[in-house]
Amino acid sequence: MSHTTIQDSLSKKKDHVLDLIGTDQVQKIFGNSDTEAIAFTFSILDLIKKKSALYGTNMNTNSQFYTYSREIDSCKTWCADISLDLNSGFSNTELIEFYWDLIIITELQFILPYYLQNKKYYYKSVNNSIIKKIGKTLTSVINEKKINNSISENYSWRFSGLNYSLIYIPLYFKDFIWGKSDSIYFHVILPRSSDSRESLTEADKVLIKHSKEWLLALLELASDLNLMYMRLYIRRSDIGNISALLKNLNWIGGKLIHNEDRDKLSKNDIDMNEMLFGDEEFLILEFEC
Repeated sequence: MSHTTIQDSLSKKKDHVLDLIGTDQVQKIFGNSDTEAIAFTFSILDLIKKKSALYGTNMNTNSQFYTYSREIDSCKTWCADISLDLNSGFSNTELIEFYWDLIIITELQFILPYYLQNKKYYYKSVNNSIIKKIGKTLTSVINEKKINNSISENYSWRFSGLNYSLIYIPLYFKDFIWGKSDSIYFHVILPRSSDSRESLTEADKVLIKHSKEWLLALLELASDLNLMYMRLYIRRSDIGNISALLKNLNWIGGKLIHNEDRDKLSKNDIDMNEMLFGDEEFLILEFEC
């Protein structure tokens, strides 16, 4: 019996997300020359099918589209876009599946490369581990209990998000940007920008040259989501552009965050599947919002 690799499932989920997010409504928004980016964010409370029974019919969650565009005064800003609504085109079951796809794709950004193609550690085990972790967080939120974590706050990327985000800035990134947040941190994982360690592609050069523009867009989104800090995760495989990128980011006062100590992590009482995840593939920068 052959098992699906994590990479196989990741690709399928990305295609599914693209199908749902690539609606005529969204395409129409990008037809507006002033729109430079779009973001979709939702609360894990949106995973609950019968929200009204638990919270009352007026329960509010954070499911929302945002567009980033130039206003009359020439300043760029994020605005909630009420014209975009997934609820109008998809069933509740489809939406929940969409939310789960976003969560799992975001969490799998931290899977160590070795396990992406290794069928020994097939997808189902890791998938169940993520679902279990989200379930525990959701239970704590519902019961208004403190979320207990045995992992250092410095490595809060390991915690389940309370909200998850999908960000698309097509001028500078050819792929989606994945994000998750708690009440303090906005963890933003940049997509891979180059397949080469030695040379910069034209896309890389554009990314570096306009780093101020896309970084400001991300910081403003974090601020609009009422978060205190943004942690930016840049893949070390893009080492060809990291040094140039860091020079361009000095003006904003970003702080370099050390990667986690896996020796200390292994001593904690955590799910063994957690050992398949790590941040060592990333250079991590923290910014105050």
